[in-house]
Amino acid sequence: MRNITKLFPGVRALDDVNLQVKKGTIHALVGENGAGKSTLMNVLSGIYPYGSYSGDIVYEGEVCQFSKITDSEARGIVIIHQELALVPYMTIGENMFLGNEQGKTYSIDWDTTYDTAALLRTLREVTPVPEGVEYVPAQPELEALPIAQQLCVNAYGGMPIQLGWCNGHNTKLNCLEYHRDSELNCGAQDFILLVAREDEIEGGMLDTAKVKAFRVPAGVLVEVYATTLHYAPCSAAAGAPFQVVVVLPRGTNGPKPALTALNGEDELLTACNKWLLAHPDSSEAKSGAKVGLRGENIDIANLL
Repeated sequence: MRNITKLFPGVRALDDVNLQVKKGTIHALVGENGAGKSTLMNVLSGIYPYGSYSGDIVYEGEVCQFSKITDSEARGIVIIHQELALVPYMTIGENMFLGNEQGKTYSIDWDTTYDTAALLRTLREVTPVPEGVEYVPAQPELEALPIAQQLCVNAYGGMPIQLGWCNGHNTKLNCLEYHRDSELNCGAQDFILLVAREDEIEGGMLDTAKVKAFRVPAGVLVEVYATTLHYAPCSAAAGAPFQVVVVLPRGTNGPKPALTALNGEDELLTACNKWLLAHPDSSEAKSGAKVGLRGENIDIANLL
Protein backbone atom coordinates (compact mmCIF):
# COMPACT_ATOMS: atom_id res chain seq x y z
CA MET A 1 0.00 0.00 0.00
CA ARG A 2 1.57 3.27 -1.14
CA ASN A 3 0.78 6.80 0.01
CA ILE A 4 -2.75 5.96 1.13
CA THR A 5 -4.78 8.98 2.24
CA LYS A 6 -8.43 8.73 3.24
CA LEU A 7 -10.59 11.71 4.14
CA PHE A 8 -13.94 11.90 5.90
CA PRO A 9 -15.83 15.17 6.41
CA GLY A 10 -13.63 17.16 8.76
CA VAL A 11 -11.29 14.21 9.45
CA ARG A 12 -8.11 12.96 7.78
CA ALA A 13 -8.36 9.28 8.84
CA LEU A 14 -5.26 8.18 6.89
CA ASP A 15 -2.42 10.49 5.96
CA ASP A 16 0.09 9.22 3.37
CA VAL A 17 0.26 5.70 4.85
CA ASN A 18 2.68 3.11 3.46
CA LEU A 19 2.57 -0.59 4.31
CA GLN A 20 4.58 -3.40 2.74
CA VAL A 21 4.00 -7.07 3.63
CA LYS A 22 6.07 -9.93 2.24
CA LYS A 23 4.52 -13.25 1.26
CA GLY A 24 4.54 -15.86 4.05
CA THR A 25 5.02 -13.35 6.87
CA ILE A 26 2.75 -12.25 9.71
CA HIS A 27 2.38 -8.59 10.66
CA ALA A 28 0.57 -6.93 13.55
CA LEU A 29 -0.91 -3.50 12.90
CA VAL A 30 -1.09 -1.86 16.33
CA GLY A 31 -2.59 1.43 17.39
CA GLU A 32 -5.07 3.17 19.67
CA ASN A 33 -8.79 3.32 18.94
CA GLY A 34 -9.32 5.76 16.11
CA ALA A 35 -5.76 5.46 14.80
CA GLY A 36 -7.01 4.25 11.40
CA LYS A 37 -6.29 0.50 11.48
CA SER A 38 -9.76 -0.55 10.36
CA THR A 39 -9.92 2.25 7.82
CA LEU A 40 -6.70 1.04 6.22
CA MET A 41 -8.01 -2.54 6.04
CA ASN A 42 -11.30 -1.29 4.58
CA VAL A 43 -9.33 0.46 1.85
CA LEU A 44 -7.31 -2.70 1.19
CA SER A 45 -10.41 -4.91 0.96
CA GLY A 46 -12.46 -2.62 -1.28
CA ILE A 47 -15.06 -1.68 1.32
CA TYR A 48 -13.87 1.86 0.59
CA PRO A 49 -13.74 1.58 -3.22
CA TYR A 50 -11.08 2.87 -5.55
CA GLY A 51 -11.56 6.60 -6.05
CA SER A 52 -12.69 7.25 -2.46
CA TYR A 53 -9.04 7.51 -1.35
CA SER A 54 -5.72 8.53 -2.85
CA GLY A 55 -2.68 6.30 -3.26
CA ASP A 56 -2.18 2.81 -4.67
CA ILE A 57 -2.73 -0.79 -3.62
CA VAL A 58 -0.05 -2.95 -5.24
CA TYR A 59 -0.57 -6.72 -5.03
CA GLU A 60 1.84 -9.18 -6.65
CA GLY A 61 3.30 -6.36 -8.75
CA GLU A 62 -0.02 -5.03 -10.06
CA VAL A 63 -1.92 -1.89 -9.06
CA CYS A 64 -5.38 -2.93 -7.88
CA GLN A 65 -8.55 -0.87 -8.16
CA PHE A 66 -11.09 -2.71 -6.01
CA SER A 67 -14.64 -1.39 -6.23
CA LYS A 68 -16.14 -3.88 -3.77
CA ILE A 69 -15.05 -6.52 -1.29
CA THR A 70 -15.63 -9.43 -3.70
CA ASP A 71 -13.02 -7.89 -6.02
CA SER A 72 -10.30 -8.18 -3.37
CA GLU A 73 -11.46 -11.67 -2.35
CA ALA A 74 -11.14 -12.79 -5.97
CA ARG A 75 -7.48 -11.76 -5.83
CA GLY A 76 -6.91 -13.67 -2.57
CA ILE A 77 -7.20 -10.78 -0.08
CA VAL A 78 -9.66 -11.79 2.64
CA ILE A 79 -10.59 -9.68 5.66
CA ILE A 80 -12.03 -11.23 8.85
CA HIS A 81 -13.53 -8.29 10.71
CA GLN A 82 -13.88 -7.86 14.44
CA GLU A 83 -17.26 -9.25 15.45
CA LEU A 84 -18.79 -9.28 18.92
CA ALA A 85 -21.91 -11.27 17.97
CA LEU A 86 -20.34 -14.73 17.91
CA VAL A 87 -22.09 -18.10 18.06
CA PRO A 88 -21.16 -19.49 21.51
CA TYR A 89 -21.75 -23.13 20.55
CA MET A 90 -19.34 -22.99 17.61
CA THR A 91 -15.55 -23.11 17.67
CA ILE A 92 -13.30 -20.18 16.78
CA GLY A 93 -12.63 -21.77 13.40
CA GLU A 94 -16.36 -22.21 12.74
CA ASN A 95 -17.07 -18.60 13.71
CA MET A 96 -14.31 -17.38 11.39
CA PHE A 97 -16.04 -19.06 8.44
CA LEU A 98 -19.53 -17.70 9.21
CA GLY A 99 -20.96 -16.41 5.95
CA ASN A 100 -18.25 -18.16 3.96
CA GLU A 101 -18.77 -21.77 4.98
CA GLN A 102 -16.68 -24.26 3.05
CA GLY A 103 -19.13 -26.85 1.77
CA LYS A 104 -22.50 -27.35 0.15
CA THR A 105 -25.82 -25.71 0.98
CA TYR A 106 -26.82 -26.25 4.63
CA SER A 107 -23.62 -28.15 5.44
CA ILE A 108 -19.95 -27.44 6.18
CA ASP A 109 -17.21 -29.53 4.63
CA TRP A 110 -14.68 -29.76 7.47
CA ASP A 111 -12.32 -31.71 5.21
CA THR A 112 -11.98 -28.44 3.28
CA THR A 113 -11.97 -26.15 6.32
CA TYR A 114 -9.38 -28.34 8.05
CA ASP A 115 -7.16 -30.29 5.65
CA THR A 116 -7.15 -33.77 7.20
CA ALA A 117 -5.34 -35.60 4.37
CA ALA A 118 -1.89 -35.58 6.01
CA LEU A 119 -3.43 -36.35 9.40
CA LEU A 120 -5.15 -39.50 8.15
CA ARG A 121 -2.18 -40.59 6.05
CA THR A 122 0.06 -40.39 9.12
CA LEU A 123 -2.55 -42.20 11.22
CA ARG A 124 -2.57 -45.11 8.76
CA GLU A 125 1.23 -45.25 8.55
CA VAL A 126 2.26 -45.10 12.21
CA THR A 127 -0.57 -46.64 14.26
CA PRO A 128 -1.52 -50.34 14.63
CA VAL A 129 -4.96 -51.89 14.22
CA PRO A 130 -5.48 -54.45 17.00
CA GLU A 131 -8.18 -57.11 17.10
CA GLY A 132 -9.67 -55.46 20.19
CA VAL A 133 -9.59 -51.72 20.98
CA GLU A 134 -6.49 -49.70 21.82
CA TYR A 135 -6.35 -46.03 22.80
CA VAL A 136 -3.24 -43.83 22.93
CA PRO A 137 -3.82 -40.26 24.23
CA ALA A 138 -0.92 -38.60 22.37
CA GLN A 139 0.99 -39.65 19.24
CA PRO A 140 4.09 -37.52 18.48
CA GLU A 141 3.84 -37.97 14.71
CA LEU A 142 0.29 -36.63 14.71
CA GLU A 143 1.12 -33.74 17.02
CA ALA A 144 4.01 -32.69 14.75
CA LEU A 145 1.66 -32.01 11.80
CA PRO A 146 0.62 -28.41 10.93
CA ILE A 147 -3.05 -29.24 11.54
CA ALA A 148 -2.26 -29.81 15.22
CA GLN A 149 -1.43 -26.13 15.69
CA GLN A 150 -4.41 -25.11 13.57
CA LEU A 151 -6.79 -27.13 15.74
CA CYS A 152 -5.13 -25.81 18.90
CA VAL A 153 -5.75 -22.20 17.87
CA ASN A 154 -8.90 -22.34 15.75
CA ALA A 155 -10.85 -25.14 17.43
CA TYR A 156 -9.69 -24.80 21.06
CA GLY A 157 -8.79 -21.11 21.26
CA GLY A 158 -5.12 -21.73 22.11
CA MET A 159 -5.78 -24.34 24.79
CA PRO A 160 -3.03 -27.01 24.89
CA ILE A 161 -4.32 -30.13 23.15
CA GLN A 162 -3.24 -33.69 22.45
CA LEU A 163 -3.68 -35.72 19.28
CA GLY A 164 -3.98 -39.43 19.90
CA TRP A 165 -5.90 -42.32 18.41
CA CYS A 166 -8.36 -45.12 19.08
CA ASN A 167 -8.03 -48.09 16.73
CA GLY A 168 -9.27 -51.64 16.41
CA HIS A 169 -12.45 -53.66 16.03
CA ASN A 170 -15.54 -53.20 18.20
CA THR A 171 -19.32 -53.58 18.08
CA LYS A 172 -20.33 -53.09 21.74
CA LEU A 173 -21.29 -50.11 23.88
CA ASN A 174 -19.71 -51.28 27.20
CA CYS A 175 -19.37 -47.79 28.71
CA LEU A 176 -20.08 -44.11 28.15
CA GLU A 177 -17.82 -41.24 29.18
CA TYR A 178 -17.72 -37.46 29.06
CA HIS A 179 -15.15 -34.67 29.45
CA ARG A 180 -15.23 -31.01 30.43
CA ASP A 181 -14.53 -29.90 26.85
CA SER A 182 -15.24 -31.01 23.31
CA GLU A 183 -13.52 -33.98 21.68
CA LEU A 184 -12.71 -34.05 17.95
CA ASN A 185 -12.74 -37.32 15.99
CA CYS A 186 -11.64 -38.06 12.44
CA GLY A 187 -11.49 -41.58 11.00
CA ALA A 188 -9.38 -43.12 8.28
CA GLN A 189 -12.37 -45.42 7.69
CA ASP A 190 -16.10 -45.02 8.27
CA PHE A 191 -16.97 -45.69 11.91
CA ILE A 192 -20.01 -45.60 14.19
CA LEU A 193 -20.36 -43.59 17.39
CA LEU A 194 -22.80 -44.66 20.10
CA VAL A 195 -23.81 -41.52 22.01
CA ALA A 196 -26.29 -40.14 24.52
CA ARG A 197 -26.85 -36.85 26.35
CA GLU A 198 -25.41 -36.07 29.74
CA ASP A 199 -28.70 -34.53 30.87
CA GLU A 200 -30.37 -37.93 30.35
CA ILE A 201 -28.50 -39.33 33.37
CA GLU A 202 -30.99 -39.77 36.21
CA GLY A 203 -29.93 -40.67 39.72
CA GLY A 204 -26.43 -41.49 38.51
CA MET A 205 -27.76 -43.98 35.93
CA LEU A 206 -28.48 -43.86 32.21
CA ASP A 207 -30.89 -46.16 30.41
CA THR A 208 -29.12 -47.54 27.31
CA ALA A 209 -32.43 -47.27 25.40
CA LYS A 210 -31.56 -43.57 25.09
CA VAL A 211 -28.33 -44.31 23.19
CA LYS A 212 -28.22 -43.29 19.53
CA ALA A 213 -25.92 -44.54 16.75
CA PHE A 214 -24.29 -42.22 14.22
CA ARG A 215 -22.24 -43.28 11.21
CA VAL A 216 -19.25 -40.98 10.63
CA PRO A 217 -17.82 -41.03 7.08
CA ALA A 218 -14.07 -41.42 6.64
CA GLY A 219 -12.21 -38.11 6.57
CA VAL A 220 -14.98 -36.11 8.24
CA LEU A 221 -13.92 -34.18 11.34
CA VAL A 222 -16.69 -34.31 13.96
CA GLU A 223 -17.00 -32.47 17.26
CA VAL A 224 -18.30 -34.44 20.24
CA TYR A 225 -19.53 -31.83 22.69
CA ALA A 226 -18.67 -31.90 26.39
CA THR A 227 -22.31 -32.78 27.15
CA THR A 228 -22.27 -35.78 24.79
CA LEU A 229 -21.73 -39.21 26.32
CA HIS A 230 -19.57 -41.41 24.10
CA TYR A 231 -16.95 -44.15 24.22
CA ALA A 232 -14.92 -46.30 21.85
CA PRO A 233 -15.88 -46.20 18.16
CA CYS A 234 -17.61 -49.16 16.56
CA SER A 235 -16.85 -50.83 13.24
CA ALA A 236 -19.02 -49.64 10.35
CA ALA A 237 -19.07 -53.04 8.61
CA ALA A 238 -18.76 -56.65 9.72
CA GLY A 239 -15.13 -57.33 10.60
CA ALA A 240 -14.05 -53.87 9.44
CA PRO A 241 -11.30 -52.03 11.33
CA PHE A 242 -11.36 -48.41 12.42
CA GLN A 243 -8.54 -45.92 12.94
CA VAL A 244 -9.77 -42.72 14.57
CA VAL A 245 -7.81 -39.59 15.53
CA VAL A 246 -8.89 -38.35 18.97
CA VAL A 247 -8.23 -34.69 19.85
CA LEU A 248 -8.71 -33.56 23.46
CA PRO A 249 -7.37 -30.96 25.91
CA ARG A 250 -3.87 -32.01 26.94
CA GLY A 251 -3.75 -34.29 29.97
CA THR A 252 -7.18 -35.83 29.35
CA ASN A 253 -7.27 -39.58 30.09
CA GLY A 254 -4.03 -39.27 32.04
CA PRO A 255 -3.64 -40.50 35.63
CA LYS A 256 -6.63 -39.95 37.89
CA PRO A 257 -6.00 -37.12 40.35
CA ALA A 258 -6.17 -37.83 44.06
CA LEU A 259 -9.48 -36.57 45.43
CA THR A 260 -11.95 -36.99 48.24
CA ALA A 261 -15.37 -37.70 46.72
CA LEU A 262 -17.78 -34.89 47.53
CA ASN A 263 -20.69 -36.04 45.37
CA GLY A 264 -21.89 -38.84 43.15
CA GLU A 265 -20.19 -37.45 40.07
CA ASP A 266 -16.79 -37.66 41.77
CA GLU A 267 -17.27 -41.45 41.92
CA LEU A 268 -17.44 -41.51 38.11
CA LEU A 269 -13.99 -39.93 37.67
CA THR A 270 -11.70 -42.69 36.38
CA ALA A 271 -8.88 -40.60 34.83
CA CYS A 272 -7.92 -36.98 34.34
CA ASN A 273 -10.91 -35.17 32.78
CA LYS A 274 -12.74 -38.49 32.25
CA TRP A 275 -16.03 -39.36 33.92
CA LEU A 276 -17.20 -42.88 33.03
CA LEU A 277 -20.44 -44.83 33.36
CA ALA A 278 -19.84 -48.57 32.95
CA HIS A 279 -22.26 -51.29 31.97
CA PRO A 280 -22.32 -54.11 34.55
CA ASP A 281 -21.36 -56.63 31.84
CA SER A 282 -18.28 -54.68 30.77
CA SER A 283 -14.67 -55.46 31.64
CA GLU A 284 -14.37 -51.91 32.97
CA ALA A 285 -17.06 -52.62 35.59
CA LYS A 286 -15.36 -55.87 36.53
CA SER A 287 -12.15 -53.86 37.02
CA GLY A 288 -13.85 -51.52 39.49
CA ALA A 289 -15.39 -48.77 37.31
CA LYS A 290 -18.63 -47.31 38.66
CA VAL A 291 -21.71 -48.94 37.12
CA GLY A 292 -23.83 -46.19 35.57
CA LEU A 293 -25.63 -47.90 32.67
CA ARG A 294 -28.74 -50.02 32.92
CA GLY A 295 -30.47 -51.97 30.19
CA GLU A 296 -28.96 -53.80 27.25
CA ASN A 297 -25.23 -53.64 26.61
CA ILE A 298 -25.84 -52.65 23.01
CA ASP A 299 -24.11 -54.78 20.37
CA ILE A 300 -24.47 -53.65 16.75
CA ALA A 301 -22.85 -56.79 15.29
CA ASN A 302 -26.17 -58.11 13.97
CA LEU A 303 -26.89 -54.78 12.29
CA LEU A 304 -23.72 -54.72 10.18
